[in-house]
Amino acid sequence: ACPDCQGPLTKKRRHRHWQTDIPDIQPEVTQFDTESGWCAACKKRVRAQAPEQLVTATGAAAHGIGPHLASLAAKLKHENGMPYRQIAELCQTVFGVRVTPGALAQGSQRVRAKLAPVYQALRATLRQAKAVHSDGTGWKIGPDNACLWVFGNTELTVYTIDRRFGHGVVLEVLTPDFAGVLVSDRHGAYNHVLLKDWKKQKCNLHIVRNVKTLLKDKTRGAVNFGQDLLYLIAEAMDLARRRSEVPDFAEQAVRLKDALARMVSPKR
Repeated sequence: ACPDCQGPLTKKRRHRHWQTDIPDIQPEVTQFDTESGWCAACKKRVRAQAPEQLVTATGAAAHGIGPHLASLAAKLKHENGMPYRQIAELCQTVFGVRVTPGALAQGSQRVRAKLAPVYQALRATLRQAKAVHSDGTGWKIGPDNACLWVFGNTELTVYTIDRRFGHGVVLEVLTPDFAGVLVSDRHGAYNHVLLKDWKKQKCNLHIVRNVKTLLKDKTRGAVNFGQDLLYLIAEAMDLARRRSEVPDFAEQAVRLKDALARMVSPKR
């Protein structure tokens, strides 16, 4: 019937609609019953711990947060930028879990400890890569200025936060024995004498921007050089994108490399 006048309806039609929602979430509490014992050889008491048990505290601190909640808090804090106070409010509103900001912070530290071996394995894999892209951006550690460094390629990405802005971080992450190609902008850290023998590639877009600036400010031969260089860079980038489609890719790459060498060699 019509919802306004309750009259009969004719020419009926069917309509379909979908709605996505999340189910009601109830907190899950797990009780761990473990044992401890005195070791006569080590002269200390040792205690069992379940693999999924983050904390073994007893007494007043016998109740802690689990790995799922701790991982979520770490993501919201470090990836989404939410303060622990707001995360605690979210946990109570959405999950019905009353938790303090301090407990969430401690939970993130425990997640860090659990993931440390995985993180070190990622860094070890990155050091064997054929090419690694690196960049840095401003970061805060409390009131102090720091840098968020990123090292990665198409297979994996590693972040590190450090108060240092220089080459020391690059050497620490990739080690002095790094034999791949380091792709970066023109930050001075990458030009340090300790990195002088490394294979390097400067970001193509940074080079293109610099050349376009040159074209605005220069005249005559400098303009011709800039235009030729932009054309060569565009051709090289196009060739790289089509490398799987070009049978003589290696020969074409050598041709472009030779053309660049002739372009930048001193004229006599």
